[in-house]
Amino acid sequence: MQAIGGIAELKNSVLEKDQEKDEKEEEQDKEQELQNINILIWKKPSDAELIQATGGWVQAVGSVISLIGQLRSNEEENSGEGSSNESNSVDE
Repeated sequence: MQAIGGIAELKNSVLEKDQEKDEKEEEQDKEQELQNINILIWKKPSDAELIQATGGWVQAVGSVISLIGQLRSNEEENSGEGSSNESNSVDE
């Protein structure tokens, strides 16, 4: 009887150790997953940040295009005024 009880107790202690080992491994896996998630969160910008950055680039490109258009318009006005002034001075 004592031998049977000893064997049962031995099995229970082995099972408890296995359970503790499994629990520790699960905790470590969870911690590793959390670390991986934190790394991904820090590396990946949010949608709001992407929209803001894209909007900034669109605004900058629009400003450059507007400036080029303004410079061309001013150039055309200056060249147009020069020729009209010349024609007025010739007529006088």
